[in-house]
Amino acid sequence: MVRVALPHGRHKVFRHLKLPSSRLLATAPGPPGPQLAAGARDYPWRQWYRLEKFLKTGQVVVIDGANGTEIQRRGGRPAETFSSGTAALMRPDLCQEVHQAYLESGADVIITHTYSANGNVMASSGNGGRVDECIMAASALARRAALNHVAEHAAQVAQVAASASAAASSSAAAVTAAAARATTSLQSNNAAQVSATGSLKSTRIAAESVNVALHAIEEVHAHAAAAKAAAAAALAASEGLPLPEATPPIEQPEPVRMKGWDSAGFGPSMIVASMSTHPPEMAAGGESSCNAKWPAAEIEERNYFQAARAIRL
Repeated sequence: MVRVALPHGRHKVFRHLKLPSSRLLATAPGPPGPQLAAGARDYPWRQWYRLEKFLKTGQVVVIDGANGTEIQRRGGRPAETFSSGTAALMRPDLCQEVHQAYLESGADVIITHTYSANGNVMASSGNGGRVDECIMAASALARRAALNHVAEHAAQVAQVAASASAAASSSAAAVTAAAARATTSLQSNNAAQVSATGSLKSTRIAAESVNVALHAIEEVHAHAAAAKAAAAAALAASEGLPLPEATPPIEQPEPVRMKGWDSAGFGPSMIVASMSTHPPEMAAGGESSCNAKWPAAEIEERNYFQAARAIRL
């Protein structure tokens, strides 16, 4: 899924695209680049349907906030953020930190640091040839942040499950001992029954805890595969190597409502790419993108399609 701002009369018009990126780029000029496997090509549609299904419940999807300003607030310089489009290359540490902060604050959707990552903006800083590398790196950072977020949660619920299982094991041992002591007396049999009832409750709690832990680990498994694929693509782009084949991603488990974690039942964090017509260079004292130093229309278009291809991959 791509959140994109398209040019319209030299000012920005924001649209949420409902088309998968493969259709968006059907008539894109220039070489097609690496092709996506059929299952991978379907992924944007599945994400869109998942979002649409959730919104029909009448609940709210929480999207993250500003990225560039948050990086600056943490010590990043403007030249390392939106003004050069190279945040993912210059300050990957802060990019990931911002993503994780939003996730920990309850964001369901995080948006990659690619808002101004295109040749029109990056050329002025001498990084015009690193667009693919920058966008792939931004995707890898977002995936890594999401993986860290779900892994921390999985570790917590696994610890709870382990404690619950230990309690169930102890109660089962107590039942065994009570049953061994039971005789024909009512009192001894009553003690065995009470012990068995307590053991049943403990075992049910343990089973529920294990199911929660299993679900969390399934989320980690899917996120880890996505993070690995994104990291491999980012490495290939940085080394100038052919991108690895995009294979169908591992299916995420169905959302489960969980108080304190996913009470709305949204499911795993969703990562959305972002691109825009951020002005490449503003004139001194300029306040409008109309006064920016835009390249020739055909160069501008080619640069945006290049960024869109990288986001697609």
